[in-house]
Amino acid sequence: MIVAPEKVLDTFICQLRVVARIEELTSEQKQEFDEFAASVYLREFPGAIVAWPRSGKSTVYYAMANDAAEWRRLRPLLLAFAGPTLTSFSGRIEPPLLNIPVESFIHSLGLSITARFVAGSDQKAREIASRSLKRMIHMVSGAPLTTREAPRPTSYLLAQFVDALNGNDRQQASAILDTCREELRLDALNLLFLKIQLLAHFGGWSAICEMPEFPSLCHTRKPRSITVAMLEALYQCHLGALFPAPDIASEVSVWRERILPLALPLLRLPIPSTVSPGVLRLYGLAALSAKPRQPMLEAALREFSEKLGNLWEALVKAGRTDGFMTSAIQSAVPAPATVQDALISADEVNTLSAIAIALDKVGQLNDEDREKLLKSEAFRRILQDLQTQTFGQSPPAGWVEWYQRLGDPEFKSAYEILQHAIVEWPAESIRDAMEIAVLADVIAGVPDSPPGSQRLADALPTLTAWVVSDPEFPRPSMQPVYESLLIHLVIGSRRATKTYESASILIRALFSIGLSASQYCALLDDCLELAGVGVGTRGIYWLLDILDETIANPAPDPGIRESFWSSVHTRLIPLRNHMTPGQVIAIRNLASALGWDEAWTGEVLPEQLETGRFEQVRAALAGKHIAIYSLTDTATRQAEQALKEMEPSVRVSISHDLVGTTALKGMAQSADFFVVVTASAKHAATGFIQQWRPREKPILFAAGRGFTSIVRVIEDFVWQRENP
Repeated sequence: MIVAPEKVLDTFICQLRVVARIEELTSEQKQEFDEFAASVYLREFPGAIVAWPRSGKSTVYYAMANDAAEWRRLRPLLLAFAGPTLTSFSGRIEPPLLNIPVESFIHSLGLSITARFVAGSDQKAREIASRSLKRMIHMVSGAPLTTREAPRPTSYLLAQFVDALNGNDRQQASAILDTCREELRLDALNLLFLKIQLLAHFGGWSAICEMPEFPSLCHTRKPRSITVAMLEALYQCHLGALFPAPDIASEVSVWRERILPLALPLLRLPIPSTVSPGVLRLYGLAALSAKPRQPMLEAALREFSEKLGNLWEALVKAGRTDGFMTSAIQSAVPAPATVQDALISADEVNTLSAIAIALDKVGQLNDEDREKLLKSEAFRRILQDLQTQTFGQSPPAGWVEWYQRLGDPEFKSAYEILQHAIVEWPAESIRDAMEIAVLADVIAGVPDSPPGSQRLADALPTLTAWVVSDPEFPRPSMQPVYESLLIHLVIGSRRATKTYESASILIRALFSIGLSASQYCALLDDCLELAGVGVGTRGIYWLLDILDETIANPAPDPGIRESFWSSVHTRLIPLRNHMTPGQVIAIRNLASALGWDEAWTGEVLPEQLETGRFEQVRAALAGKHIAIYSLTDTATRQAEQALKEMEPSVRVSISHDLVGTTALKGMAQSADFFVVVTASAKHAATGFIQQWRPREKPILFAAGRGFTSIVRVIEDFVWQRENP
């Protein structure tokens, strides 16, 4: 099979039929052409074979392979079925004869390898060669698979799912979710959690609230991150239109009529320090309207008084903040006195500290007291849930202990603990320079051997999302932590565990923080290591994004940067004939900043652009209105120029507003495509866009902050929509 969308293959065969003048031939020759042309669609066949029947002459055959590995499979088959005794094929690849229209057209397809051979001169030899080649195609495509891809562990799929979210790749994340469902990798409840995680990442708040399972999920035990996402969905769907200047009376009315029954089971203490202003308002509304009063909730809200704004003023006016001292607030959830209290607290609060206390108290019981405790069905169920969640071990007390225990074969709950830790131990809480240094050292010290290496590899995308959740990301003081995480991402790439998107986030962070010459050199070496020697087509945009970042950020040593640019140039040359229109335009726009002259640039551009894809993308963009929201003015202007170069009739609107405005609202409602550059966007404005964007119109999220990321997300979207 030729690796290309079916529409592209259809176009190729139709045009080849015209160039080869097949309609002028006999019915037998037409049939021969059609039979061989079908091989371009056969998934089981390595590459394809097309025939060029000629009137009064021997048929010319072209064996085509997508890459060298495929050619290594196809070549011995050709020698066995149609070697020198039947055709001119000897195993060698001859240079294409570009003066022959048919051969020139086939060469324009841009395949890695194309071999030409001719059947014998007499009629009988031609018939035998044709039958033998057809038999070969039939036997190979119909043969049972002798090898199959090794099954990927569920932990790997979950890591790739989070990595796709880190790169705003909704299609890839959805595909992984479908795989987990179809292969029964997860139970129904955990599949729902993944679905909520995906929808929340892309602001699909209405879709979350409309899930048939939503009411029952409110009462189900779940990770804190899922609880927070469900609360955010309730806020955005019912109160989002009142933000940022809500009327308290209206909020209370909506709270009581629409939100209260669903939200109350979700509003657990302690309040996560990283919750959004919307979720925090739900806690405030619960305290304001509670009957009877909730003293512990009121105490917990005092810590967030500045963030609550006029809602805190309403709480003060209602007398719902009186009589609570700071010392009482800091222990909003009191320490349980008995083992029963500890188990109930762990079940309700579901935090690592509460779970650790409960397991510790159960462990202190003698056999008789333990037997009495387990006679209660309720306590037996809670204990079983906790032991299942932690594999019977007490959870670590912080990040340092979590990393230190990764190499312990008995620490089987590492991933489950991680889902709690990213909420309970937020990155923004790590401030002390010594604490940061210790954390960076312990991350770097995780052994590069199982089970620690594999557990960390599975956790790296989630840990990357954890550092990004810091409101001050990228924070210069956290540079050692970013570097330690990136080191392990690079090490993982050597084992074919490619987490490009997570690595890109850390690379951009380190570029923007500013590095010494030696650190800068090491970072560029890491980029080349991640890309690998044989960069795949998927890695082209990744490399272009990195080039864009090196241009946008100052270089402590320009010579090192130019050497990196030269290395990237070398790695792009073999991929020149596999580039998309967006990639070609991106390279042309980057070339001047990179110092590449026309000849140097021409070495990495395709000899002949794939007209089918280019025209399809142009047609999809023709006359369309594209809105771009970003705080990086240079990138948006470059993206506008690139899009107009791709299709002159496209209309581009740009916004850099920090908050919702009338102009931004109009763009959200009218644009055909709306691109949000999340790497440089403000939450208030992005939420505003999602609020006013019609459901039937897409919001596209760029992975990076450079113009190449903007072009990439638009091109990928229109191509996938036209070629589902």
